[in-house]
Amino acid sequence: MFNIIKKKFNRLINFIYLGNKFRNTFTNEFSFLSDYIPKKPVILEAGAHSGSDTIRMHYAFPSSIIHSFEPEPHAYQKLLKKTYGYKNIYTYNFALGEKNERKRLYTSKDFLDSSSSLLLQTQISQKIHPELKLDQSIEVDVQTINSWVKNTNIKKIDFMWLDMQGNELSALKAAKDILGTVKCIYTEVLLSPIYEGAPLYDEFKEWMEKEGFVATIEKDRYPEQVNILFVRK
Repeated sequence: MFNIIKKKFNRLINFIYLGNKFRNTFTNEFSFLSDYIPKKPVILEAGAHSGSDTIRMHYAFPSSIIHSFEPEPHAYQKLLKKTYGYKNIYTYNFALGEKNERKRLYTSKDFLDSSSSLLLQTQISQKIHPELKLDQSIEVDVQTINSWVKNTNIKKIDFMWLDMQGNELSALKAAKDILGTVKCIYTEVLLSPIYEGAPLYDEFKEWMEKEGFVATIEKDRYPEQVNILFVRK
């Protein structure tokens, strides 16, 4: 009985934090995806941070299954709290990348965990965002998407939402066992080299096109990055 009450209370808190269910349904920024993915999609979200987008995706697609990944410990605790009680949301406290390993995650001492990255920050990044200094690091687990789908017996992913601070393409290159099932991918793409070794727009787009995706929608363009919806041809 206590667990049932706790789950209902947590969902009430989530409603208060985001407004309420109806607000999320009718003002949801994910409505543009309905033309590209089924009503009951399997979603992979990498870089979930505190779960705000996770909850919005839940209300945009209430019959979905959402797998949310967040390696930074402080952010992951926020994600756990915000998604507690949602039976269709599964959370994972590790990063997705090019191989299974332990790796440094660069973070801010001010706990600006939304910008944590497996890649080093460049001087260009520091000039664009002088307030952001990824001057701390911790070791985190990294898995490939191929390994994860095999270990969890995932048969398909309809949609990927990637916000990985320059590590998106590395994760996708290690996802080829499941990539053929993916209908579309919404991802950050860098326009400036703000993380060491991260691919820029032309390289990213060329790889996606070779894998059968076309850039369909661009949103939230900034000097250093743009969010792009890639849809399978």
